[in-house]
Amino acid sequence: MNDAILFREMRVEDADAVVELVARTFNAFIAPGYSSEGVQHFLSSMTPERFLQLAQEGDLFLVAEIKDQIVGTISIRISDHSNHIRLLFVDGEYHRRGIARQLLEKALEIRRGCDPTISEVTVKSSPYALPIYGKLGFQQLGPEQVQNGMRFIPMVLELQLSEI
Repeated sequence: MNDAILFREMRVEDADAVVELVARTFNAFIAPGYSSEGVQHFLSSMTPERFLQLAQEGDLFLVAEIKDQIVGTISIRISDHSNHIRLLFVDGEYHRRGIARQLLEKALEIRRGCDPTISEVTVKSSPYALPIYGKLGFQQLGPEQVQNGMRFIPMVLELQLSEI
């Protein structure tokens, strides 16, 4: 399938579709490795209102769209200058097509345009996504942890000044 992918910032009217994509993908790939507490905690924070609030507070939300369908999203917390990935999800039907990498690259390009001194990006990877983040160049910072029933591995992507 060679459909063109459009990458753009999330709009208000996208919030429901982004939440649906995140919840569907989370339930299919990540939830099976979480406790019921972790699943409930994650899903309870995935609302259109919450996403829009985060975007208004300065978080960067991008979507990947094919034929007017949102197939991927990334959210980077920038309001506190932490450059922390909150979300990186791609619809299961579109896995292994480089969409996650392109979302990350586009997000970093935008961030670097605003602040060229950014030296790293962090993420709390689910065990499922650990190999994916590894392929994207992230390094593990410590052992797996559990908070509110959610399993994660802290990771960092060190950026070179010439990288985008």
